[in-house]
Amino acid sequence: ECDLCKEGLEQHCPKMVQTYSTPWPADKGHAETKGHHTNGGYSSDITVNEKFVFKLPDNLELKYAGPLLCAGITTYSPLARHVLGKENTKVGVVGFGGLGHMAVKIAKAMGAEV
Repeated sequence: ECDLCKEGLEQHCPKMVQTYSTPWPADKGHAETKGHHTNGGYSSDITVNEKFVFKLPDNLELKYAGPLLCAGITTYSPLARHVLGKENTKVGVVGFGGLGHMAVKIAKAMGAEV
């Protein structure tokens, strides 16, 4: 485990196996996968650490879950690190496409002035 992993920032670990298009390392088990790439969202099945998985509520339609799991996660992570739980925080968002739109909504929900 590296310092990034110990801090809960596994997504920045240089030994990370990404969900999509990462050559499967020989030292991670599943010897039959050696030499293959991870296929992410194109897979019919995937094995991941339970720490990174959660169940979607039954009443959440997939068409709404997609943006939350893509743009939402992308913008939530830095906002949680730099805004969440801090008072009198101001956030500027450059661009108002998918990411910008989600960043504004999340930052406002965290109490920031946007």
